[in-house]
Amino acid sequence: MRTLRQAIIMLAMLVAGAVVAAGRLTPPLAAQSSARPPVLEVDTSWPKTLPNGWSVGPVSGITADASDHILIVQRAEPVRQAGGRAAPPVIEFDPNGNVVRTWGGPGPGYEWPEQVHGITIDYKDRVWISGNGPKDAHILAFRRDGTFLLQIGHSGKSGGSNDTENLGHATQMRIDPQTNEVFVSDGENGNHRVIVFDSDTGAYKRHWGAYGTKPDDSAATAKFDPSGPPPKQFGSATHCLRIARDGLVYACDRSNNRFQIFRKDGTFVKELFIAKETAAATVWDIDFSPDQRFMYVADGGNQKVWILQRDSLQIAGELGGPGKEAGRFATSLHDIVVDSKGNLYTGEAATGGRVQKFRNTVSVAGQAQKPAANPAPQTESAAAARALVRAKAASKNWKVARTAWGEPDLQGVWSYATTTPLSKPGTAGEKTFLTDEEVAELADQTARIQDAPPRPGDPGTYNNFWWDRGQSIGRTSLIVDPEDGKLPALTPAAQKARAERAEYQRAHPADSWLDRSPTDRCIMYHGVPPLPSGYNNTYQIFQTPGMVAILDENIHHVRLIPLDGRPHLGQNVRQWNGDSRGHWEGTTLVVETTNFNDKTRLRYGGSENTHAVERFTRVSEDWIDYQYTITDPTVYTKPFTVAIPMPRRNDRIYEYACHEGNHSMVGILSGARADEKRAEEAAKAKEGVR
Repeated sequence: MRTLRQAIIMLAMLVAGAVVAAGRLTPPLAAQSSARPPVLEVDTSWPKTLPNGWSVGPVSGITADASDHILIVQRAEPVRQAGGRAAPPVIEFDPNGNVVRTWGGPGPGYEWPEQVHGITIDYKDRVWISGNGPKDAHILAFRRDGTFLLQIGHSGKSGGSNDTENLGHATQMRIDPQTNEVFVSDGENGNHRVIVFDSDTGAYKRHWGAYGTKPDDSAATAKFDPSGPPPKQFGSATHCLRIARDGLVYACDRSNNRFQIFRKDGTFVKELFIAKETAAATVWDIDFSPDQRFMYVADGGNQKVWILQRDSLQIAGELGGPGKEAGRFATSLHDIVVDSKGNLYTGEAATGGRVQKFRNTVSVAGQAQKPAANPAPQTESAAAARALVRAKAASKNWKVARTAWGEPDLQGVWSYATTTPLSKPGTAGEKTFLTDEEVAELADQTARIQDAPPRPGDPGTYNNFWWDRGQSIGRTSLIVDPEDGKLPALTPAAQKARAERAEYQRAHPADSWLDRSPTDRCIMYHGVPPLPSGYNNTYQIFQTPGMVAILDENIHHVRLIPLDGRPHLGQNVRQWNGDSRGHWEGTTLVVETTNFNDKTRLRYGGSENTHAVERFTRVSEDWIDYQYTITDPTVYTKPFTVAIPMPRRNDRIYEYACHEGNHSMVGILSGARADEKRAEEAAKAKEGVR
């Protein structure tokens, strides 16, 4: 059943040209992309003057949390002004640039780095610190207030790039919320690899060097020769690491002027050299725009930030340049981070380091307007559809909304409607994102098909007015992992079972109601987790202390999700929509569902062994970032992850009038009996002719 109004997202277009000036993005004339790069300008009001006469040394690490607080780690150095003193190593700024928390330094139970290097805050609100001092062979995890949690590795114990217990001058850490693994770029003038640990226990998982091969320290010391073949090993500084939402892992090979891209298992995908002829090293850090269509590369050799189209790796612009004035970089542009609004922050590791903010000049409202109150046709400008991929563009002063008992507030009606297919179609080729023109053409094409008159004698179905399919999110598939955007291959057993089921259904389409699908029988439709369809693509979320309820009216299903840590039902209890249990990871609601029955026939396939993990993260007043991962070794050869941004719907949900045993089922079975009777009479007549 269609809701009263269809929400339409309006997206303001980026300005046509970028001003050529220090501190502003300058797109080169050669950049030919329908997706315009961000327009950034330096914000000299950020940060505010530090309290207590504090001075900041080299800024070696910078990170942003879900509320756009910026955390830096800096190397305290001798104070230059009278009455001043060195600031603590870790400084947290609010979005306005005010200092809200500081901490760091030696303490009981852990070994503080001799020289701090990297910092990141993860989805559990843990702050991770690395060091690249002579004895730094470890990384540390703390609570946000500086309370120690975990140390991986031991100071002074590095055993080289194939040591599975210790590190060697680790530079950066990134935590994968899907696997709860910490990925580490390791290291600077030490090891030459990426290494992965369990982020809760510190247990070793895997590691790899350049091109996904086993690292060889003896072969990694040669100076980079830009005219020679690509080095087979990472150079002297495996300097950064980022994990994109589609599961690709980006590793900076600073001294070899390149970054390499891997899958999470270490499989090499591709590489790109940046300003290859630069002698001072170019690839120092990487981050992505909020929609991840663009990526930023900090080039500390040329003191600028490169802006690349992430899909094609073509350069789309640059920012900064050498200089001490605002908007430029003095001697060591070291690290960068992008917040949810698209603002870029930079850290300089030179003596007397500083942090700068480059403001995204496209207004937040222009990136993600609230849904319109009045309906509009689906052929509306593609800008409306593009807004869906900007779900993390939160309102300027928005903070995580919380219930009266302190949990993140997810309550309301949310839409997962979209025309983006689950699996990438063959016509998309290698493309991950659609252009604005392609999005608009798809919307028009869908409307034309739905409004086409039925063939003679065919009563047809609804016209476009009645559908509520949503719009494209600008991607070629909802699947973000595997990176090709396609469903993984079926297991041999699943292929056989699917063929046998199809053969049976052709021969027995309606022997009884049990031969019809759960949808025909009005038992279930969207399933858990859901896939978008033609209408009723809505979740209504309710919360009470210790419990979350999710209503999916299509078909009359309410999930009650306990948050109290109780175990799942016994394996002998099987349900159409499984058995769900939830918990909070920071501001993200994680829901794990098991115990499906063998009759569910989820629209993406599945069996009684389906294991689903959903993640609901409220990223603004009007958006939830919704992702889920499906693991089913009976059906698929590997897991896959789906991402669907969900905007708020300011509407009520009305009844979906489909009930088990309804008159349509009587009609289906009666029609099948009539077909059988006609076939029998035709056979008898044919026999009589003989």
